[in-house]
Amino acid sequence: MSESLERLENQTAIFVPTRNGGASIKRYLRSLRRSIFQPKVRLAIDTESEDDTTAQLKNAGFDVHKIKKSIFTHGLVRHQAVDLLDPTIRYLVMTTQDIEFDPDAIGKLVSFVDRPVSYTHLTLPTT
Repeated sequence: MSESLERLENQTAIFVPTRNGGASIKRYLRSLRRSIFQPKVRLAIDTESEDDTTAQLKNAGFDVHKIKKSIFTHGLVRHQAVDLLDPTIRYLVMTTQDIEFDPDAIGKLVSFVDRPVSYTHLTLPTT
C-alpha cells in the first residue's frame, strides 16, 4: 500500500444510515470488504432495525449508534454522523445501505477530493 493511500485511509470515515437492511446490507458489506480503499472509521446510525442489520455492521467493524423512528430525518442522521467523528477525520463518505461499491470507487472518490485545486483558470468579475 502506498504511503499516500494509507494517509488518506487514516483520514477517512464511511457512514451509512440503516433500517432493516436485510440482504441489502449484506451486499453493501461484501462490496466494502472487496474495496481496495478501507476507511479508518466505519460509522452507522440505525433506526430501530428489527433484523440482524446492527449485528452485521458490528461484525464488519462499524461503530453503530441508534436513533428512534419518531425523530429520524435524513438530515438529522447525517448531522449526527459528522458530530460523532473525531476531528482528525478529514473526509466523510456518506452512503446508503443499498449500494454496492466497485473495488476502486471509494479510493478514486477520496483521491479526487484530496487533490490540490488550481484556480488560476478562473476569471473573476470586476466591479
